[in-house]
Amino acid sequence: MALRDAIDRNPQGFDENQIVVACLKRVKAVDGSYTPEDLSAGKSLSKLANTKAFDGCIADPLNYGTR
Repeated sequence: MALRDAIDRNPQGFDENQIVVACLKRVKAVDGSYTPEDLSAGKSLSKLANTKAFDGCIADPLNYGTR
């Protein structure tokens, strides 16, 4: 089931960190200078973890905040 969920939420196979960071920027959870490398390094994760924006961007990074 996990593979199917991953395919459903990212059917084009985009880089996960890039689409999550784009989502976080879209919903203004991080500023424009935040990068996929920052996410990989765990920068600001203690502040972001368990927020609605972070949870939404992890669950549906391509669509969260677009509607």
